[in-house]
Amino acid sequence: ALEATFVAEKAAELRASYELRLGEERFYVDVDGGSMAIARGSPRRPDVVIETDPSTLRALVFGELELAQAPVETRGDARLARTFFRLFARPRNVTTSV
Repeated sequence: ALEATFVAEKAAELRASYELRLGEERFYVDVDGGSMAIARGSPRRPDVVIETDPSTLRALVFGELELAQAPVETRGDARLARTFFRLFARPRNVTTSV
């Protein structure tokens, strides 16, 4: 879901590496000038480590939860940590009429 909702324009000036720790799973997220690559494993020297569970990550990325209230631990550059959660498109509320 991260790759599908990534908004390149929001990362045009960003260069950072992130390690996502989701339970026992580790992912390396590299953001470089409007592109993003995700792979399993840990980067050698991440700028930020984000540790949480998959449902919390989803809620943060899609704007359903504020970082200050989330059960998430971040280490490293605090500004880059906050920026990470703003790099993705947030779904619009869709209403249907019958």
